[in-house]
Amino acid sequence: MLIAKYREQHGMKHSTEHNFGERGRILSQPNPFQQSTTTEYGSHKLEADKSLPTVNIKICLLNNQKVTLVCNLNHTIADIYEHVNYLFPYSQPYLLKMTHPSVVFSDGTVTIEKAQLKNSVIYQEKA
Repeated sequence: MLIAKYREQHGMKHSTEHNFGERGRILSQPNPFQQSTTTEYGSHKLEADKSLPTVNIKICLLNNQKVTLVCNLNHTIADIYEHVNYLFPYSQPYLLKMTHPSVVFSDGTVTIEKAQLKNSVIYQEKA
């Protein structure tokens, strides 16, 4: 009651709008101001050339899905990120890492052969 009287005396109107005229954001919605890994890397399916040597890489995604990726030794870390974006579009930044030895794959130009990822397991992890 006191607040209503104060507003009335000072010519203030009661506003039903939130600050800045916006609605609140639901927690499950992605943050529009946070950069995503999907903008750094594209999104396409990785296909191996069967005439070249191939390797299998197991990827454990954030949604607990396990995927086996067949690729060539000349594919890069960026190609793996793009394939993960194709399989599981995730709006938050993430990392791809190997646990033993503990390695985070951040340089997209490194090939699978140089990174020694032959028949290995990679985990997708929140950044």
